[in-house]
Amino acid sequence: MKILMLLTLFGACYAAVRVKYFRTANDDFDINALFQDQAKLKVFVDCILDKGPCDVVTQSFRVLIPDAFSESCRRCNAKQKHMGNVFFENLKKYPEYYDEIVKKYDPSGIYTDKLLEAFKGY
Repeated sequence: MKILMLLTLFGACYAAVRVKYFRTANDDFDINALFQDQAKLKVFVDCILDKGPCDVVTQSFRVLIPDAFSESCRRCNAKQKHMGNVFFENLKKYPEYYDEIVKKYDPSGIYTDKLLEAFKGY
C-alpha cells in the first residue's frame, strides 16, 4: 500500500515538472495601456475573435487563448496570469467584447469560471 502511494506521489511530481509553459516573449506587454486606447482595444479584440487582422503580438495571444481557457491557464507563468487577470477584469467593463470572447472560447460555459479563479491573486 505504501509503495502504491509513493508511486502515485512520484507520478504526480513527475507530471508537474513536465508542464510545458507558454512562451514568455510578450510577458512585458502593457495590458493596462491597451484599455487606455479604445481603437487599440478594438483591434486587439477583433484579432482574438478572428474578425480582423492581427499583428505579431496579438497573434501570439490569440494562439494561446484556447489552451488557457481549457486548461485554466495551467501553463501560464505568474506574469501571464497577472496579465490575464487584468485583461478580463477590465474587459468586463465592455460586456459586448467579454461576452463574444467567452462565447467563442468557452461556448459550453465550462471553462470561464475556472480560468477566472486561476487568475485570482495575480
